[in-house]
Amino acid sequence: MAKDPGDKLKNALKFNISNSSRGFSNQIGGSDRLDLIRVTLNQRSTLNVAMTKLKANANLRLLDSRGKKTLAQSRLQGKQNESIVTPLDAGTYYIEVKPGSVRDSTRYTLTLSAGNTAPKLTNVSLSSRAGATTLITNSTLKATDSEQQFRELVYTLTSLPQGGKVQLNGVALGLGGRFTQADIDDGRLNYAGSGSITRLTDNSTNDAVAGISGSNLIWNNFEGLQNQQTIKPFFYDGQANKAVQLTAPGIVSAGAQGIFGSDVVWIGSNVTTNQIFLYKGATGTSTQITNGNRSATNAFISGSNLAWSSTDGQLSKAFFYNGQTGKTTELTAPGITSASSLGVSDSRVIWQGVNSTNNVELFLFDISTGVSRQLTNDALIEYSAAVYGINAIWNSSTADIQTFKSFFYNGQTNQITELTSPGVTIALANTILESNVVWTGIADINSGSEVFLYDGLAGTSTRLTNNDTNDVGNHISGSNIVWTGYNGKDTDIFFYDGTTKTTVELTNNTEGDAGALMDGSNIAWNTNDGTDNEVVFRRFAPTDQFSFTVTDGASGVTPGTINLTITQG
Repeated sequence: MAKDPGDKLKNALKFNISNSSRGFSNQIGGSDRLDLIRVTLNQRSTLNVAMTKLKANANLRLLDSRGKKTLAQSRLQGKQNESIVTPLDAGTYYIEVKPGSVRDSTRYTLTLSAGNTAPKLTNVSLSSRAGATTLITNSTLKATDSEQQFRELVYTLTSLPQGGKVQLNGVALGLGGRFTQADIDDGRLNYAGSGSITRLTDNSTNDAVAGISGSNLIWNNFEGLQNQQTIKPFFYDGQANKAVQLTAPGIVSAGAQGIFGSDVVWIGSNVTTNQIFLYKGATGTSTQITNGNRSATNAFISGSNLAWSSTDGQLSKAFFYNGQTGKTTELTAPGITSASSLGVSDSRVIWQGVNSTNNVELFLFDISTGVSRQLTNDALIEYSAAVYGINAIWNSSTADIQTFKSFFYNGQTNQITELTSPGVTIALANTILESNVVWTGIADINSGSEVFLYDGLAGTSTRLTNNDTNDVGNHISGSNIVWTGYNGKDTDIFFYDGTTKTTVELTNNTEGDAGALMDGSNIAWNTNDGTDNEVVFRRFAPTDQFSFTVTDGASGVTPGTINLTITQG
């Protein structure tokens, strides 16, 4: 039994405190109206005091080093156990035990301990837009500690995100990288989504990406010399992470032409002619759409509808296939002797017609009415046209190939607008999405090219690049754009985030990267490793995560994980 605690500071019972609980029993009441216990903490700790086994009412009070200021107290009624739990800085403190009233007298057991507690962690799921940089705030990740300050709570990364980077002050942290709770509170920590980059092909032949839809891709593989090449088309299912070759009985060479969802239109050669096939990803089967003496030369897909061109060796014809009715319609107009389909979107097909005087003109076929509207009537040569909904774009040149122009057709107003900008003498429309057009402009034949974005609603073009490299627009999806830049040594892929108005270089290597296609934030392109071309795919998984531990610098360590939901767009 410990000696009786004194009732003055100078004769207070000195109690050696530790991490493990230690205690003693004593009597209070009658002539003994006050017990004082002195404890000393060598470092900031959480003090735990418990008074139990009471036969009458008694109270607890925690005093400062001078015994004057009350820091904490417990004054429950009757025989209830009393307790005090509070964090304290290093120093000397006094614990006071007093009976509840002059009539109360009781034995008591006092148990004391002091030590360090592990940080308490609050971490919830974080939502981040694919390809964006998202601030990690203390509403997402917060550690609190009874003994240590925020700046003393240190996080250490134990696993890294697969589709992005954890950045401190804009610098990526590696495995074992550290940051503090103060960094989070002050807005210095973020998650920068970059997606996972995968090389889908790795062989000794040339592969070229031909289309993208969501996380699905198509590409063509080229084997042999140019005049004796065998072409093999492939469909890549992004969800299953599986590639299948598209083929059919009797087909010796083929080429993927377009993709919509998991459906692919492709052309297969049986040596004699080229025929149109439709592959359905849901069933994994191909259906032959054409069967005749004509050879298909190109094909397009939108929903269940197809458009293609075919030739008998002399004249070309353009066709539209209605996937709902299974009906095929030839696209023609008065005076047209040769025609080629250039694209299909929803209820429109854009096609090119050549008349008896060899003038090349453009037409827009309306599936609902079965009527083709002539878009151009001039001496220019129209080429590289595309359609999106009721709008269209195309490029034109003079017969001497000295003048190059680009145009946007507004299907609502039937107005045609030339795409240009001050100082631009050569223009090339690259791709269209609704009323937005990505186009490439050149000041003169000897200068570098730059990328522009035309807003069809506002009727204005914005210059996205302004540098010494040659930049060529590739694709647009939502408000995001990808293009290829050539710096005189190699080509690289650049990604423009239309929401944040920022540009990121996706590739920075000695390989030749070009031909980027994009849907949402999924991007595919071709890369040349010096030997042949391969297909590279940057995609965003719907989730990501990273794990860590947080320590208070003493003995407290708490593990945690941040789960991220990645939204497309």
